[in-house]
This record gives sequence, structure tokens and C-alpha cells, in this order.
Amino acid sequence: MAKIWMLWFGLLILSGCGESGGGIANSGTDGDTDGDTDSDTDGDTDSDTDSDTDSDTDSDSDAGTDSDSDSDTDGDSDTDSDSDSDSDSDTDGDSDTDSDSDSDTDVDTDSDSDLVLEESEGFCFVNGTIDTDNTGYTGDGFANTTNAVGAAIEWAVAVESDETVTLEWMFANGGETARPGTLIVNGTSLGTIDLPSTGSWSTWSTALQIGVTLTAGDNAIRLEATTSEGLANINSLSVSGQSVTPGECSDVDGVDDCNDITNQTIIEVAADGSGSYATVQAGIAAAAASTPAIVRIAPGTYPEKIDVSQSNITLCGQTGRAADTVIINNDSSASIGSTFNSYTVRFSGNDISVENITFENNYGEGSQAVALQIAGGQRVQFRNCRAVAMQDTLYVHSGSAYFKDCYIEGTVDFIFGGGTAIFDNCESRCTRDGGVYSAPNTDGSVTYGIVFLGGTFTASSGVSGVWLGRPWGADGHTGYVNVEMGGHIQSSGFTDMGGNTPAAARFREYNSTGAGANPSARSGYQMSDSEAVQYTVSNIFAGAWIPTFSQ
Repeated sequence: MAKIWMLWFGLLILSGCGESGGGIANSGTDGDTDGDTDSDTDGDTDSDTDSDTDSDTDSDSDAGTDSDSDSDTDGDSDTDSDSDSDSDSDTDGDSDTDSDSDSDTDVDTDSDSDLVLEESEGFCFVNGTIDTDNTGYTGDGFANTTNAVGAAIEWAVAVESDETVTLEWMFANGGETARPGTLIVNGTSLGTIDLPSTGSWSTWSTALQIGVTLTAGDNAIRLEATTSEGLANINSLSVSGQSVTPGECSDVDGVDDCNDITNQTIIEVAADGSGSYATVQAGIAAAAASTPAIVRIAPGTYPEKIDVSQSNITLCGQTGRAADTVIINNDSSASIGSTFNSYTVRFSGNDISVENITFENNYGEGSQAVALQIAGGQRVQFRNCRAVAMQDTLYVHSGSAYFKDCYIEGTVDFIFGGGTAIFDNCESRCTRDGGVYSAPNTDGSVTYGIVFLGGTFTASSGVSGVWLGRPWGADGHTGYVNVEMGGHIQSSGFTDMGGNTPAAARFREYNSTGAGANPSARSGYQMSDSEAVQYTVSNIFAGAWIPTFSQ
């Protein structure tokens, strides 16, 4: 494998290095900021010529000349050819000529390899989303962590035997300061590294390269944010070593997910026909006969419209593959006659778990078009899922739902409805000027409606003037607790909807952070400490349900 040349400017800060999971062998930086990943295939031929002259003196006079010629082609084998010729001249009256010819051929199998991990095998998890809104990335997108301490990205790498490998990240950081992260290998912290500013979210750098020791078999490599800004955007992790291959992702983020469950009926769905069923709807129908059951959905695009009316089932995408496991439809209120029936996937059954799947409605602008709907379903929980549309993306019509580490994207009223739903450490992203995050229609007799616990309110580049919420119903309730808000948010926060005013509805805010936090401009909506402490999962669901994803 060819050498990778780098500029060394000390991006690595080591602290608390452990021994059981591997260690950092060296650190360095490559001044390459062009977004390219260095790959050496060594098609060069290196030629080394050594010439040695030996002079031996005994009772004879010897003159010897050794000539070694090495031709080393680093494709996979090295060939050495040595030729020794000695000529001895004796002055004792005899004339002896000795000629020695040695030819040695050595074959050296060089198994060095480079592994690039993106959105496929070996890429395990991101606390956040796989995005495509900044240019210059490779693969299907880039990993964008939520803006929170502990937000992480994890990869799995396998090696045949204990060895030291080189890790190189391709990243972009449009912030003004570095975004530090803890490097954790097999559960052991090896220290803190800085992902410096690259000046733009579309400017990619590979100026971070570190050596670590991996153990034989599968190894978990985790980068975990140490500040509330999260990590830089990560396009890929390149691993260079003797025998590196993608590892098996398991126990990701320290939590068993649906792919680790084996004590239930498992139904395999794959759009390419490699599973027992080619459609998600067929897999769900098969699960109805043997609940509880797990419908495992392989990465792919599933153009379907689905009503999940069965109870006690799990829809399970592959770990870390939510962005490319997509159930998609394009019905809209305009085309089908009602917002309620415009859904891509509706959940009306009870006790349902969903992980690692994207729900999308690609109708576009011009009408309400729902991607994901909760319609009467009780105790429906989601983790590491995505809901993507424009107007009215996620409809919590009725029932109870819990969302953990999810991503919701839309334009106007894109998280709305009269049910009770918690969005725990989720990212909600607005993609249009003047958009609205939340439009609650909660009945006045129901204490909690739509509640955001932590997480971030973000927006596409250039978007501004976005509202936190507006009341679809006169008594609509939305709570915003410890949410990080971008500067694109209107300072007054809330606006009217029809004849309903936000001041008469139940919008509540507490401890917002970020450029969009403006408690003085929204003083009438601020909660006290004693009010905010009531916003727990148990209280919000009235003690009737503690989602397993919340534990």
C-alpha cells in the first residue's frame, strides 16, 4: 500500500487513554481539504540498485564484486534477484578462477488494504440523520449528529488478528470553532480529538488521521460529541491496515435494537426479492398471524401506502440504515380528498415499535401531504426514524406516541394533531421561509399534546422567519423543554391560525437555547422551574406507559 503523506499540525488531544480496547499509536494531519479521500493503489515500480565491492587479503590476492539488483513492484508480490560474482587471482603460481552465481527469488504477499465506510456495511449508527443538503459529499449522504453532548457516530471494523490501523475521517465544519469528540474503541475512551472549522459546511477535509490498535474480530469505533454543538458533519471513515473489512454492527449506542431480538417470529422483507416478501404490506399481513412478530425490512425503496392496524409487532430497519430504507407515497389532500387519508403510513394498532425507517411523502408543495400518521394507535414508539414531506409531514391525529432520536422535515404545520406525542432528542427541520413547526389540536380536557424534550429546531440553508407554533385548535398544547433553536426562528415565536390565538392556547416554553431562544420576547409562554419539572415521560403519558425506548 502506498504511503499517505500528511501535514502534521496537532489536531489530537489525548486524555484518559485506556489499554483494554486498543490505543492511539500516532497522530497526524493531512492538509487535504479538497473533499477527496486518498487512495493508494501503488501501480508504481520501485527499483533499488546496490553495489558492494569487497577486498579480501590472505595469502592470495582476491578481488570480489557483488552486484544486487532489486526490482520491487508493490502490487502484491516482491521479487528480489541477487547475483554474486567473485574472481580470485592467486600469485602462488597457480591460476584459479572461482565463479559463484546465486539467484534468489522471494515472493512477499502484501495484504495491505483500505476500507471506506459510508452509508452501508460497517456504518452502524448516527445520533442524528444522513443528510444531502450540502455539496461535496460522496456516497448517499453525510452523517449529521444532533446538537447535543453525547451525540455519536459508530462504525464496525473487523481485522484477522491484533493490529494497528490508521483511521481517517472526511468531515466538514462550517462553525467558527472546532467540534471536539471522544474517540472510543470497543468501549474504551482513547482520548479527545478536534474536528476543526473548515470554513463552510460544503468544504470537506481529511486533515485528521489517527493510529489505533484493534483486536482480532469485530471492533466498535465510536466518535462522541463532547459539547452541545454535536460533531462536525462526517462523510466517511477510511481505515487502512493489513486485513480490514466491514464489521458486524451490534449493541449499537449501548442499546439493543430490533435487530438483536431473536425470541419472536421474524419476517424478512426485501425490495429486491431476496426476502420472504417483497413489500412491507405483505410482511405486516404475515405478522398478523403470529404476534408478537418482527418485520425486518432490508434497505431499499418501497412505494407503498400502508395502514398498520395490527398490534404487538415491530417494524425493523437495519441499524444505521434509516436514510436508505424508505417507504414512500405521494397522495395529498388535493389528490385524495382529505388530509387524514393522504398518509404514506398510518399506525392505528397498539403496542407497536418502529426503528431505522424513513417515511416519506414526495407530493411536494401545494397541498397537505402526510408522511406518517398516528390514528388512534396507543403506545406506538419510534427510534432512529425519519419522517420527510412538506406541509403536514407528521400527523399525531389521536392516540399516544413516543419518538426517540428521530428526524422530522417539513415546511408548514409539519408536526400537528390532537394526540399526545413526545419528541425526545429529535431534530425538527424546516425547509421553507415562514414555516411553522407545530400546529396542535389538543382537546382542552387533555393535559399534554405535542411535547419536545431536548433536541434541535434546525432549518435548511438560508431559511428564515420560521414560527415555533400556531394553534390549530383553540386549546392546542405544545411544550418546548430544553430545545436548541436556530437563529431562523421568529423572535415572538407563535402566530395565529384561523380564529385561534396562541396566547389563548397552551404553548409552553422552558430553557430554550441557541440563537433562536428569546425568552424576553416570549415571556408570556415561559414556564417556571416547578412547572417544567412536571414534563416527564411518566407524567405526560399519565403513568399509563413508559416506552422502552425512553429507558
